[in-house]
Amino acid sequence: MHQPYYKRLDTGEHAMPWARLHATKDYLDMPLLVEECPGMKATFNLVPSLLEQIEEFAGGAARESTLDISRKKAEELTAEEKKFIVRNFFTCHQENMISPYPRYRELFANRKWAGTPEELDRAVHYFSHEDIRDLQVWYNLTWIDPLHREKNDFLKQMITKGAHFNEEEKRRLLDICMNLIKEIIPAYKRLQNAGVIEISVSPFYHPILPLLYDTEFCRRPEPKCPSPRIRFHHPEDVESQISAACDFYRERFDISPKGLWPSEGSVCPEIIPFFLKSGIEWIATDEEILAMSLGVNLFSRNSMGFLDPREAEILYQPYRTLYNNVEITTLFRDHFLSDLIGFHYAGWDAEQASSDFVSRLKLIHSSLPAKGAPFLVPVILDGENCWEFYKDDGMPFLRSLYSRIVEESALEPTTPSEYLKSFPPKKNLNSLFSGSWINHNFYIWIGHEDDRKSWEKLAQAKNDIEQRLQNPEAKISPESAQKARKLIAIAEGSDWNWWYGDDHSSGLDEQFDELYRSHLIEAYRAVNLEAPVHLNVPIFTPAPTRGILEPKGLIHPEIDGRNTNYFEWLAAGLYEPSSGSMHRSQFVIKRLLYGFDLENLYIRIDPNPEYYLNNPIPITFLVTFLEPFAWRVEIHWDPQSRERPESRIFEQKKDGTWELVSHLENVAARKILEMAIPFALLRVNPGMILLFHVIVQGPDHELEQFPSGSPIRLIVPDSDYEKSLWLV
Repeated sequence: MHQPYYKRLDTGEHAMPWARLHATKDYLDMPLLVEECPGMKATFNLVPSLLEQIEEFAGGAARESTLDISRKKAEELTAEEKKFIVRNFFTCHQENMISPYPRYRELFANRKWAGTPEELDRAVHYFSHEDIRDLQVWYNLTWIDPLHREKNDFLKQMITKGAHFNEEEKRRLLDICMNLIKEIIPAYKRLQNAGVIEISVSPFYHPILPLLYDTEFCRRPEPKCPSPRIRFHHPEDVESQISAACDFYRERFDISPKGLWPSEGSVCPEIIPFFLKSGIEWIATDEEILAMSLGVNLFSRNSMGFLDPREAEILYQPYRTLYNNVEITTLFRDHFLSDLIGFHYAGWDAEQASSDFVSRLKLIHSSLPAKGAPFLVPVILDGENCWEFYKDDGMPFLRSLYSRIVEESALEPTTPSEYLKSFPPKKNLNSLFSGSWINHNFYIWIGHEDDRKSWEKLAQAKNDIEQRLQNPEAKISPESAQKARKLIAIAEGSDWNWWYGDDHSSGLDEQFDELYRSHLIEAYRAVNLEAPVHLNVPIFTPAPTRGILEPKGLIHPEIDGRNTNYFEWLAAGLYEPSSGSMHRSQFVIKRLLYGFDLENLYIRIDPNPEYYLNNPIPITFLVTFLEPFAWRVEIHWDPQSRERPESRIFEQKKDGTWELVSHLENVAARKILEMAIPFALLRVNPGMILLFHVIVQGPDHELEQFPSGSPIRLIVPDSDYEKSLWLV
């Protein structure tokens, strides 16, 4: 369970709402679902900087703009506050958190996908005071987990009522949100003491420990990785981040933590002594780190994702990891099983997904030797980020999964400490590979030029501030010194560099950048130093592949399923995904290109060849139009076939059903999938706005939605379209 540190120490305001919103949606229901299933066990990793923010909300001291503006009466809101609400109060998963609720869906439609300030100004006029109040309610209500809504009569009444809420109902709703947050830490403590869960920790502000120790370590897994021009080398910060986390945990939970998840599974041998010094008994990371440590490159899996039995025996056990006469017990997660839950099962039926997962565990069990200690299969993934992609926030899936695990005689749920107490490691690991749980390297946090800029600014700030603190003439108070060092520690967190570069995009990258730099600026101020002017300059560089690029001119591609020549799609629009808060190792679609002439919309889908190499099964692409009319182009494609793909066009009726109305004539698939969809068939005229996305459907479940957030938006061109463009 982890969020960045959003609080500004200069103003005391939490710059973003995600710690609060995930607190009502994810942090309490997760352990309660484990408790619901007698015999189930699970481990929760709580990052102290997140708990610190939760405590402030629970105590009523936190100030955060979406909460403050939710509390304000709708009639008293200023025009700017209304725009803020219309812009920000739909920030949740559309399909699972907006569409199921008619009134929220209606309000969403009223916004008309306002993307520019001018469009937002127009959209706000569609919202009455009552609309704004309903939006205040629904935004906070949809971020309450279904488990809590299921058990609270008032919340059930609010969902049933759906609209026309009053200020008293809104106040009660927000009070419930605050009460749920108050229950989080006591619930974890109670369930830990009952033996239902184990709690592990991460370094306090979630830093990448090997890079804190020495940014030159980035070259270990990737020798060609350029390092920052100013070296960051502070082993003492590794120690303080770990020890502060253990002290914080001990104060809240009355015992010392036994386990630690190094942020992003990032490890190197030099940090092992710091774990032991703080009393940590076990750590965990990824299977790729084990494979590289053993010198076997990567473990091999068959087309179904299963390991060779000999490699399974290697992976599914703890290791005694050694360094300079000290040792730490290390667990290595099953990367494939963890990603099934994190990325793939969201589109499945809950019972089907849980059955598949347990069947896989049983097959693993049957492939392993029956004698000796039981084997341990660690499944480790982000605690909060995947569930919004699941129906009902993953509750049906988790309930089904837990009950199946408990009922299966071949399986026994356990926690690391419980297992290790009876079955300590038997094998030594004499060399621990330096890397993370993502591609067994540190590229995400240091590989891009923007990443290196942030490390350089951090290194300079660290050096400047420590030099200032060592100067007795500066006369810095202990309180100011503590504040400055806290701000540096916050800036050492992994999240800032997660969003820098072209690896991931939050849609709020500029805000993360500004918040990161503000922490460093405030650190300088704390010791009465003027911050360098370069900290006022954004680090974030918008990448050309970040998000959706719009078409630059008319195109006239030949629909033959081939990239016939360089120029035919040159002026097309492009969507090429960068991952969000979770790092996704594999998309079914690599990129989507789209464009038009005056008669047709052209769409090109470039499949990910790695996906099809491992999954040579037929796929259905559903090109789904959301506005102005609901259409669906359904294309069945077998990557092993050279035949023209089957394609059909459906129109959605008022009752929500889809009626077959035509077949798409101009479609082809070879290495790529290309199609031409006549505007006349979609019944749209020049100047009308089209919204569409692509749903990827497997044989019996949805694989992904592309784009995963807002759909692609385009305006049907008229005869003067190209006259308004200059294309060089």
